[in-house]
Amino acid sequence: MQVKSDSNSSLGLVLEFTSTINKTMSVLLTSHGMDHLSSEFSKVVLTSEHKGNALGWVIHEGTIEMNGYILTGIHALCYKPNAPSKELKSRPFGPGHTAPSSTDYSAVLGHITVKTSNYKPDFPISTSWLVDGEYIHWKSGPQDSRILSVKISWNLKGKNFAFPHYNVFVEKPPKLADGNSGTTLEPVQEYLGVAHVNCFYVSELKVPASTSSLKFIIQVCDFDGTNRNLEDCPYYQLEIKDYPKHTCFVLAKPLTIMSHSNNSESKFDPKQPSVPISYPIKTLKELESRSYYESFHYPFNKASSVPIESGYSAPLPNRRRILVCHDMAGGYVDDKWVQGDTNAEAYAIWHWHLIDVFVYFSHNLVTLPPPSWINTAHRHGVKVLGTFITEWNEGKAACDKLLSTKKSAQMYAKHLAELAANLGFDGWLLNIEVTLKPEQISNLKEFVKHLSLTMHSSVPGSLVIWYDSVTINGHLWWQNELNEYNKPFFDISDGIFTNYSWQEDYPWQSAAVAGDRKFDVYTGIDVFGRNTYGGGMWNTNVALDIIRKADVSAAIFAPGWVYETKQEPDFETAQNRWWGLVEKSWGIVRKYHGTLPFYTNFDQGRGYHISVDGDLVSDATWCNISSQSIQPLLEFADSTANSIQLIVDLKEASYSGGGNITFKGSLGEETYFKRRIFQGEFILSKLPIHFIYSVKSDNNSSLGLVFEFTSSINKTMSILLTSHGVDHLSSKFSKVVLTSEHKGNAPGWVIHEGTIEMNGYILTGIHALCYRPNATSKELKSRPFGPDHTVPSSTDYFAVLGHITVKTSNYKPDFPVSTSWLVDGEYISWKSGPQDSRVLSLKISWKLKEGKGIVFPHYNVYVEKLPQLAYGNSSTTLEPVQEYLGVAHVNCFYVSELKIPAITSSLKFIIQVCGFDGTNQNLAKSPYYQLEIKDHKLSFMKYPSYIYSWISHWMRFLRS
Repeated sequence: MQVKSDSNSSLGLVLEFTSTINKTMSVLLTSHGMDHLSSEFSKVVLTSEHKGNALGWVIHEGTIEMNGYILTGIHALCYKPNAPSKELKSRPFGPGHTAPSSTDYSAVLGHITVKTSNYKPDFPISTSWLVDGEYIHWKSGPQDSRILSVKISWNLKGKNFAFPHYNVFVEKPPKLADGNSGTTLEPVQEYLGVAHVNCFYVSELKVPASTSSLKFIIQVCDFDGTNRNLEDCPYYQLEIKDYPKHTCFVLAKPLTIMSHSNNSESKFDPKQPSVPISYPIKTLKELESRSYYESFHYPFNKASSVPIESGYSAPLPNRRRILVCHDMAGGYVDDKWVQGDTNAEAYAIWHWHLIDVFVYFSHNLVTLPPPSWINTAHRHGVKVLGTFITEWNEGKAACDKLLSTKKSAQMYAKHLAELAANLGFDGWLLNIEVTLKPEQISNLKEFVKHLSLTMHSSVPGSLVIWYDSVTINGHLWWQNELNEYNKPFFDISDGIFTNYSWQEDYPWQSAAVAGDRKFDVYTGIDVFGRNTYGGGMWNTNVALDIIRKADVSAAIFAPGWVYETKQEPDFETAQNRWWGLVEKSWGIVRKYHGTLPFYTNFDQGRGYHISVDGDLVSDATWCNISSQSIQPLLEFADSTANSIQLIVDLKEASYSGGGNITFKGSLGEETYFKRRIFQGEFILSKLPIHFIYSVKSDNNSSLGLVFEFTSSINKTMSILLTSHGVDHLSSKFSKVVLTSEHKGNAPGWVIHEGTIEMNGYILTGIHALCYRPNATSKELKSRPFGPDHTVPSSTDYFAVLGHITVKTSNYKPDFPVSTSWLVDGEYISWKSGPQDSRVLSLKISWKLKEGKGIVFPHYNVYVEKLPQLAYGNSSTTLEPVQEYLGVAHVNCFYVSELKIPAITSSLKFIIQVCGFDGTNQNLAKSPYYQLEIKDHKLSFMKYPSYIYSWISHWMRFLRS
């Protein structure tokens, strides 16, 4: 311990211990002069003393042996020393530097360290570290000084050490004293700050004009409070002579980059830049080394930090629940591409109102859920778990290492919890599917317990679910229920996922064993029907009915069966039919609980085009589950029973994203068709609510929205939001609110807006209303013809709902100005392309400058290329065109193999900030990264076709 005290003030520590038989001991650690107090304690240990490095501090050290005891408490003891005490004193006078009276007391306790006697910090030598500087930015300062900003990062060469934090210093060569050229001053270390990760950003450091170099020192700090001697620490040396004082520029990290290749035979190196992917951790060695965090792909795999629906972070509701375990084709198929892929018919789930917990499963050791699933599940209030599985001989070997010691079990549990916290998912499914030795069981229990406790402390609302496989005796023996053979694991986790081969009475037996935790029993159903009750597949509801009656939870394994087995007639229809069985058995499991603003564009995270504010920005096929919007809660009734069909249509033009709800069929005069779109609970404030929705419809088709509200005394109201022309419908609703209309940015779309005041009510539902307008209606119409461009009959009906926004009347998105952002490009790679073009790959990252705490749901990324001149018209000036590249749900985006025409001089990468209410920042006001291609020119002589075109162009001009 470290103490600073007055001449007549002493400070000691009392350590309290308890043995395994509850025997207690109090041990006083103190300096000399405690004879009058020694009888008050079980033992007195006299400490050695020595002066600290800094004036006034005294270091006390001592050793005691307490084998078999538990240290349960530490107390401070203030006392007056015996008169003959010779202990070192920090200062002879009191805090006011006056002689203290005999009763005055003043002491300061600086730190406490408790460690084993043989513990010594293992600081690697400075040459063991790789220290690098990047994003180096200089600008001019006052009096010929310069201002420097730089990111410094460091890591050990192939070593697995970990340290709690690092102190960062800078050493500047001092100025010579005026008039004394022979003076030599020692360099002074200036403290910059502390880093808890292996990087640190130095912002606007003032560098005197005469400084020739800077030495950034990374002081390594140990868990026992000791710090590496500064002279022996790793450092980054920056020679200032390389950067003249009047320059102002940014340097990206210099790397030699290989272009991305889809060749499956090429060895995947996660540290090399390539199209970002999600991938599992396959060995305990990888898990222990934490090498995943060194991957180029790591920052792209983090979940969005701004989920729209916050229910996922709350504890699970006290009712029976549905867990869905997604297992498809070994995992990491279309969903492995973090920024999306090109398969418009990729698998997706859009029935989130029937799911409480989503597990991403594969047969790899550590299955990390792709961020696309985390983002969309969290958006709908659903928790997401990864999977830790050991099976076959490899799994047996892994368990031998994992469970070799208690410390080992805790260490791997800690690393799993760390992965979940850093990547943004909510816990783990544990599947130990190998036979174990009886002596390994205690460490297995420690692993499960430590993982559960660590997850709960680091991720609120997190879960660790045990799979019914190995028993408490070490036998690989599936019980198919909760019983005495697997309950010890259930007791130290958040639930159990039972195997699928249960009998009809098993769910009731599990409920009896679980007691008041019966909802934590997830009774398994294999949708493929492998030895599962009821046979799964189209009879999955048979098992669900039994589970519901037993009032326990259900675990549905592999609902992707519908997709993998190509059920007729098509995926969308079969998917809705299968999930309809689940809803028919259990009802709606979850209602949307959120806060305003509420926004949806009905995007399923896949499609055949992408629109922004009604404008088509891409007509390419695509899939990216991260882009899935809040999904409508539609009623998929028999298509022959209704005159109008409604579908989420991925091919019909969209207002935003790649989806919409399309209504088509026949509808008579003075009739209407009403269908549910959403159910939820939005508690409304005193402020009025403002709604916006977009519609595209035929000349004789109108579409309105019906909002349903419930008051605190269960009074209900239904309010119709619509344009003019509904006199024949007004009596059907509590109130009719007429919307204002204006044409959208893109042809065909009409935007409806209105405001209503419902203070004290809860918004519980939204319905769509299809109707015929009054003959005298003057409402805007999108188009005069039907979807096939023929003149519609008097009963034909066609309308498209593009998006819905509900927000408070005073809500406006707070888009920071473009200069508020720091936007950088790195890993810049060029290679030759066809016809003298070039191909570019780079990573773009952005963040708000210090002091801004604003977050956004996602960002659209565009590139603006300087256009080529039209031949024969040298006076032609073309406006730059923005080309849509994709969407980012984190603050970085990887541009892969972008084709650049030969004569392009610069590129402007625009980051369009998107708000929670569906609005997008104006592109002209968005942050951007400018890349001057002249800085990366290949030899001019490599462009003979360009020279020929240029000469031909001027020859034609002169002849004209």
